[in-house]
Amino acid sequence: MDVSEDLLGKTGVLELFRQFKQTNEPQSTDMLTESVSVSSSTVRNRLQELVDANLVAEDADLIDDRPTRVYHLTESGETVAETLQTLDEAISGD
Repeated sequence: MDVSEDLLGKTGVLELFRQFKQTNEPQSTDMLTESVSVSSSTVRNRLQELVDANLVAEDADLIDDRPTRVYHLTESGETVAETLQTLDEAISGD
């Protein structure tokens, strides 16, 4: 798996991975924006980059009876998220 350091270093990417791993369920752009400390436009841009890198998949779902795009980690994204979680734990001493 080839994950660009450039992509991982972009604002909001690590937070998005943490959020996906923490919730372990599909998230809408609004849900993600509420959970991370970056703007909604940054969240949308990063999600598109993660979809393009095949780390996140986009699906349709009904939320409050409205069709909504939701995002979840792909198998490759899960692997990256687990690696990042291990690094976080090693750094924080958990």
